[in-house]
Amino acid sequence: MPERRSVTERAERDVAALCRQGLPWTTLWDAARGRIADAIPFEAAAFAATDPATLLPTAGVLHELPERYCAAILDNEIREDDYDKLSALARGPRHVGVLGVSTAGRPERSARFRDVLAPIGLGRQARSACVAGGGCWAWLDLYRERGRPEFTAPEARALGRIAATLAEALRASLLLEGASARAPEDAPGLVLLGPGLERVAADAAAERWLEELGGAASAPPLAIQAVAAAARRRDEAGEAKGPARVRARARSGRWLTVHGFRPAGSPGVELAAVIEPAAPVELAELQVCAFGLTPAERRVLQLTLQGLCTKGIAAALGISPYTARDHLTHVFDKTGARSRAQLFARLAAARPPERARGAGPGAILAGPGAREEA
Repeated sequence: MPERRSVTERAERDVAALCRQGLPWTTLWDAARGRIADAIPFEAAAFAATDPATLLPTAGVLHELPERYCAAILDNEIREDDYDKLSALARGPRHVGVLGVSTAGRPERSARFRDVLAPIGLGRQARSACVAGGGCWAWLDLYRERGRPEFTAPEARALGRIAATLAEALRASLLLEGASARAPEDAPGLVLLGPGLERVAADAAAERWLEELGGAASAPPLAIQAVAAAARRRDEAGEAKGPARVRARARSGRWLTVHGFRPAGSPGVELAAVIEPAAPVELAELQVCAFGLTPAERRVLQLTLQGLCTKGIAAALGISPYTARDHLTHVFDKTGARSRAQLFARLAAARPPERARGAGPGAILAGPGAREEA
């Protein structure tokens, strides 16, 4: 047991060291996968980046899993009432789930086990939401083949720690990268997809954005698959909330927004999707998620952006001016802004803190910079 603990601790240190290198998330996964397997042996895995606002996956990397896994796991996550759902793990106190434990040793109770895992020979699943700063930035699924030992409690705890480390790296990369400015040629693109999500038609702009989002020739990008599944669920539930939406980081590092709906009266078209650069307000939302503001701090920030002074914020929220000032001070600390004007400009342009440029992720998370008095 001491030897096993030593291997796990060394693997966790190695993953943490990789996370400090500021690697692109797919490169980070490729480098970390072997270290994770040292601590938590597995035969197959899936690592998917998510939009922290919607929890929909935006891109994924599969290890020893068939391509059809993506569509099947998305369908289960969005449409099925099941054990260890990402949404439950991300928002609950426990970010890790072991399917065999959650089903009390009867994984066949799970639709995910019956419809997704068992047909491809997998019998064990350990899943973790990668949560940092109040947002879920990815999910990590580890699998063992049927007949292999169940994931143990120490392995589940190690998975939770590793997932938290990965989440901090993904969150920090957003703060470091910021977003590219919208250029005149950055027009929205429209793509129509058939029942099997095959491409029916796409304009030139959509072709460019689809290439940026990646995906195999035989399957659309994961962000498109996620929007299609969400749009289907909304239709089936009779929800009228507008198009399904997800924000995804493209290969270039910029953020795109994908809007999708199922057009009525269009035989042969399953999904109409519009792809465009994410608007500044959307990028500001992502920045707020990345900064890890509390709900109270977000409310104060919202009122600050509306132009209210500290006394006005206190009156609007029914709190004392001292409490409002304290919350605003924390907002300055977490964003690295030195004045209200800089805070406005930073969120409007979705730019990362100047003090973080050229530094590693730890520079952002290390502490506050100088700031204006609130």
